Amino acid sequence: MRISAESIANTTVLKKLAALVHELNRLSEEGIEAVAVCYGSYGIGKTWGIKALEKKLGLDNIGIVKGHPKMDTPNKFLRAAASAVKCPTGRSFDDTLRYLTRFAKHRKYVIIVDEAEFVLAHKDTAATIKLILEETLFPFVLVGNENLPKLVARVGSLDERVIKEVHLDSLTKTDVKELLKVLEIEADPEAAYKLAQKYGLSILKFVNALKLIKRSTNKPDKALLKQMFERIVARV
Repeated sequence: MRISAESIANTTVLKKLAALVHELNRLSEEGIEAVAVCYGSYGIGKTWGIKALEKKLGLDNIGIVKGHPKMDTPNKFLRAAASAVKCPTGRSFDDTLRYLTRFAKHRKYVIIVDEAEFVLAHKDTAATIKLILEETLFPFVLVGNENLPKLVARVGSLDERVIKEVHLDSLTKTDVKELLKVLEIEADPEAAYKLAQKYGLSILKFVNALKLIKRSTNKPDKALLKQMFERIVARV
């Protein structure tokens, strides 16, 4: 069973990201250059939250850049950022920056960079974030793993523009309740949460356990929850 972006629209990660986008939009309107840093361990739902945010707010509000190891030059990142906000790209770096600057006079976006650690691994590429920010006043939300704040701190021109660092929590009671509802599994949310905490489950592992449960029943008891959580932890 595939969990769609709409299905997780009420998770904690989505709520935190949505609040940040609204705050950054306000700061942009006031002419303030702003960067937010969101970080957390693998599997807590960062990418899911970003996809849900895109569905909820639409492309008129946010542009999403997916970082990857090959995004290692300023030109590659600039073209990706321009494409994310539906701005034309040029043949050269300067052409694309000029198009983006003109574009920003008529439309405002918040640019979310998922797996931003790949972009920040290269100082020249990281500096392009600051350049875009200066030229367009498009705020940035940098999303990545636990090491992200340290990487941002290495780039002084970005670090001084960080208005907020948000640790994206692991699985919460709200997430458990929402995911049980989405998957139409009738289980006690409190008991499921306590067990998930006991086994240290992330959102991703919790969902995978629910998928296993769904194969046999929609009404698992505590013993079955425990059994499936143990299977996921043991990677069986």
